[in-house]
Amino acid sequence: AITNLGSLELVVGSGASDKLLLDAASAATSLTFSGSTGTLELNTVGTLTLANAFAIGANTVKLDGLTSALTANSGISIGTGTITGLGTVTGAITASGAAQITANGGTLTIASAINDSGGALVLPVNGATDILKLNAASAAHTVTFSSTVTLELNTAGTLTIGGALALSTGQGNLGCGYSAPAAKRPYSILS
Repeated sequence: AITNLGSLELVVGSGASDKLLLDAASAATSLTFSGSTGTLELNTVGTLTLANAFAIGANTVKLDGLTSALTANSGISIGTGTITGLGTVTGAITASGAAQITANGGTLTIASAINDSGGALVLPVNGATDILKLNAASAAHTVTFSSTVTLELNTAGTLTIGGALALSTGQGNLGCGYSAPAAKRPYSILS
């Protein structure tokens, strides 16, 4: 566990294999990536609460378990990076490039709004048991389903798709009650 008693800054190095792995509840003022290939990984019970805004850029945030949680209430920005795994991400997300937010291994809950300011955010839902759960007003350029998967819009959740909704093998399910056909049928939905 990491406890923030002042102005603790966590830093992930710039090497291709540089990773900060947190195994328990942790808090810091900020976290920065020195390069564009780093990974912040929250192990199965790992959590991180940041006081300041969090810039992912082109890096990766990986959540490994249902109780894994990233909280950055001052906001999260992402360029071409990735948020992946299962657990909960809290803090308004602004995507300025072709970033990806991917449920992988279970349910990934995005508790706050997603703003696709770059018009290129992709929300792929791939694995047979994966659920991407959106709890607030969100926007993305493309949403893709490639198996029997679920995109769930919680009570306050909405999703504006600016590009395409692509459905392929299996069946994609929208949590609002829509069940998509098994064949791939891209839909253009304008916001």
